[in-house]
Amino acid sequence: MRRHVEIFRDFAQKTGHAHPHMEAACQNYRNLLTAMKLPEDEIERRVREVTWLGPRPPVVVPAQPRSFRRRRPRAERIGHEKSQKGTKRKKDFLI
Repeated sequence: MRRHVEIFRDFAQKTGHAHPHMEAACQNYRNLLTAMKLPEDEIERRVREVTWLGPRPPVVVPAQPRSFRRRRPRAERIGHEKSQKGTKRKKDFLI
């Protein structure tokens, strides 16, 4: 359960946005610690320890996302060559 909260904390650090289920995960972790019959101050210490947000690590942004890369024309990608009568495949011209 602790690791679950740590993953959501890391998500918040990397993206700068809280995970939508972070609050529920913290409450579940708190409930688990309560069921273990730990003292209230120990529960608070453990929850604070796992949810601590330190300095944000630098966000690595790719130079150019794959979806925005310029693609070659379709004819070049599939090996077509245009002729006067229409489109023919390059392999049709090989002997």
